[in-house]
Amino acid sequence: MPRQQVRVVTKVTGDYRLAGLANYGSGEGGGFSPSFVSNNEIHHTRLDSLAPIALFNVFIGMKGNDWFFEKTMLKNGWKFDCVLIIPYDFHSCATGSNTVYGTGPGSGAYVVAGLGTPSPQFAVVWWFEAFVPGMTYTYAFTISGPEGTPDGIEVP
Repeated sequence: MPRQQVRVVTKVTGDYRLAGLANYGSGEGGGFSPSFVSNNEIHHTRLDSLAPIALFNVFIGMKGNDWFFEKTMLKNGWKFDCVLIIPYDFHSCATGSNTVYGTGPGSGAYVVAGLGTPSPQFAVVWWFEAFVPGMTYTYAFTISGPEGTPDGIEVP
């Protein structure tokens, strides 16, 4: 068996779907929050251009599903090992649990992933409560495979 290597992936590539107003109710994420990616961070807010709605949505919480790497496959025997949601979850890889509780007031996320497979696809189920202006997170995940070979993400 070839020597194994572990790589950490932190970049947000173009292979993602974020929950948000543009795709609400269409099966493309399922949230109701303006969403965007900036500087490798995913942001969900309650502020939007629909001012009348924005005035009242402070009284309700928001939630949604963000999907990553749905169309990406690892190659050359590389496998998806673990995913962390930052700043919410620094322990799931160590404990084997993907349940995450928010560290900020009234927000959080948890991960649904197919660990141990060549598919690095994962979903982040996120939420924030009433009167919380939004949430921001990023992720880091590990992949392992034969040392010195391309994996399809970090080393194309």
